[in-house]
Amino acid sequence: MADPVPASLAASVFDDYAPLYRAAGFRVVPIAPGTKYPGVHQGFGSYIALVGWPTSNITDPQPGAGIGLICGEPLIAADIDSEDVDLGRESALTQVSH
Repeated sequence: MADPVPASLAASVFDDYAPLYRAAGFRVVPIAPGTKYPGVHQGFGSYIALVGWPTSNITDPQPGAGIGLICGEPLIAADIDSEDVDLGRESALTQVSH
């Protein structure tokens, strides 16, 4: 019998696009799946609220997480609610080129 192989973490919007937004100069936080609040993955699909999120720098994989952008005053944060992958990519790449 073969040794068990750990399952790989599923990619997420956060995992795929956070590096692009960081490169464009944005600070990003993971948005816990099915919520509107910053959360951090604790393993086995569970998330807890992210304390101190305005100064966080999460780079670990966050399976299933959305992405939030920390903007500053007066707009503190934004989350992107779209299934349109090209919209997120276009937004990030446009910021990088400016």
